[in-house]
Amino acid sequence: PRPSATPSATPVNWADARSKGVDYYFDKAISYQDQRKYQAVIDNATIAIGLLFPNDWRMHASYFLIGDAHFNLGHYHSAIPNFKESIKREPDFVLSHLMLGRANSALGNHETAIASFNNGISCGKGVCIASTSKERQ
Repeated sequence: PRPSATPSATPVNWADARSKGVDYYFDKAISYQDQRKYQAVIDNATIAIGLLFPNDWRMHASYFLIGDAHFNLGHYHSAIPNFKESIKREPDFVLSHLMLGRANSALGNHETAIASFNNGISCGKGVCIASTSKERQ
């Protein structure tokens, strides 16, 4: 089973979601992240995951977005399984390793955090750490 986000109170109309398409929900999740509307990120990325094929690159990105939203809401326990799922689907995505480390550190799991940071540093792929979460600003 996929890690679950905190679902919205509104049930998903999957027929409507399929008619709008995965791009609609994935793009909305990114837009809401820029606006710091984290529950909307979780809701839209969760719908995108439900519409994506398992090997689509947006799958790992959607899990990352959900984890990042939970992290920014202070829901570190909820962030961790989403970062782990992102890593499982794209092991070389540096930001997932680094954010997993930050979530573990926030929970006091410092040895686990250090291991995640070291994994992120060693993979050598991804984007600049300074451009990830809005929480850093």
